[in-house]
Amino acid sequence: MLELFHATGTTRVVTGHIHCRKDHEAEGIHFDLAPATCGSQWVKRWPDGDGTMGFFEYEVADDRMEKRFVPLAKVSTRTDGYGPGGHPKPEARDYSLAWE
Repeated sequence: MLELFHATGTTRVVTGHIHCRKDHEAEGIHFDLAPATCGSQWVKRWPDGDGTMGFFEYEVADDRMEKRFVPLAKVSTRTDGYGPGGHPKPEARDYSLAWE
């Protein structure tokens, strides 16, 4: 993938699904490992990882891109379903809306 990034002049890659915020740079490319809004994980994998839930906001202009982390103003404390603290077992999940 680095070869493709270099060939296309990529300077920033935004990725997620690790549920842990981390800034990383490799071979002149900035990698923004995005935070989650549902729960954190992988925080202990990196000494500079941050499990604070929130999202990135980017301001883009012709000659620059600025990133800002926005923490969630409110975090659910529910533990009986999706979100921090829990995922229902597959047999308890209701996907009926997804099929409509």
